[in-house]
Amino acid sequence: MCPTATQPAQIIGDFEGQIRALAGGSGLMSSFSFNAGTRSQPLGDPKAGVSGDLDALAAYVASLNSFEPSPYRDGSGALSALATAGKSVFTAKSCGACHGGVSFTHSGVMGLQNVGTLKPSSGSRLGAPLVGIDIPTLRDVWQSGPYFHDGSA
Repeated sequence: MCPTATQPAQIIGDFEGQIRALAGGSGLMSSFSFNAGTRSQPLGDPKAGVSGDLDALAAYVASLNSFEPSPYRDGSGALSALATAGKSVFTAKSCGACHGGVSFTHSGVMGLQNVGTLKPSSGSRLGAPLVGIDIPTLRDVWQSGPYFHDGSA
């Protein structure tokens, strides 16, 4: 089912079912409330207003739909000289092949990738060797660092 503009809170509220079924947790609402009506079914009766913790989780996830303005753009949105130089590197190194689209990521589309940063010390995935990393977005990346899963850049 494709969500409509009025459904995001309900879809986010369906985390309750995932917490219980997939993660084996006890959920954020009482079992009585979760099993009332069709609430236990995906996109069943609304869960909003039943649990303060679930409502808080839904509000937090819904807030993750915007990005801070880049300090490397001026008031009109034009790139600074430093950002223009960075764009040239991004283009020359074909970074857009993995970090493309409006979200600057092909997460999920390309699967796990190894860009040469994996080492024996990188850890494991589900009890097996780590074969790659999910491609993160570059949105807001200017706010953090170091980069790569191992902090090598």
